Amino acid sequence: MYPNAWMGKNFKETEKKVLILGESHYGSKDEIGKVAFTTQGIVEGYLREMKYLFFTRIAKTFGCESEEEIKEFYDHVCFGNYVNVVVDKDDKQRDGRSYIKNNKQIYNQELFDFCKSKSIDIIVCFSKEAYWNLPSGCGEDQGKETIHRGKRSIKIKKWLYKKGALELDKDLLVYGLPHPTGWPGYDAKLIYQEYIKKEFKWSGNRGRNEVH
Repeated sequence: MYPNAWMGKNFKETEKKVLILGESHYGSKDEIGKVAFTTQGIVEGYLREMKYLFFTRIAKTFGCESEEEIKEFYDHVCFGNYVNVVVDKDDKQRDGRSYIKNNKQIYNQELFDFCKSKSIDIIVCFSKEAYWNLPSGCGEDQGKETIHRGKRSIKIKKWLYKKGALELDKDLLVYGLPHPTGWPGYDAKLIYQEYIKKEFKWSGNRGRNEVH
C-alpha cells in the first residue's frame, strides 16, 4: 500500500472498520516510482476543496449526497491505494497495471499487514485491477452481482477471507467495484440503490454500520 493512508477521525470508534481501496496515485514525471506525497494529505485536500470526482463518487456510492454527508462518510472510514508508489497513467510501462503485474506479492503483503494492524473488517476495492490481483487461493467466492444500465452492465464481485487465512485474526470481506472515474458507465446512485444499500446498513451516525 501507498504509505500514510487516510484515517478518518472517527474510524477507531466504528463498529465495522472499512478500508476503501483505490489503485494508485498519479503524479508528475519526476514523481513516478517514488513516494512523493501522502494519501492522508490528498484526502485532506479533497475534503477542503471537494474537487476530486473520484472521492465524491465513492461517497455517493454509499448514498452520501450532500457535502456534509460526504465529509461524515470519510470521517468513519480509511482510504488507501494498492500500489505503493506514484504511477504514470499515460505510460503503459509505468502505469498502475504494470506496477501491479511486477509487484503484487509485495502489495498484497503490505495490504494484509495493514488490515491486521487496523483490525479491518471490510475492503471495498474501487479498482477491479486491485481486486483481481488479491490472493485467490485462500478465500471463498461470494458471488457477483450484475447491475444493468441501458446497454451497459456494472459487475460487482464479493470475496471472503476466513479467519486464519493469510494469518488474519478475523474474517475479512472484500468487494470489487469498477473505478468510479475510469469506467464510462459508472453510476454511483444506481449502484447504491441496487446493491450497496442491501449490503451495508449505515445509520445516521455513519460510525454505526453493519453488513447484511
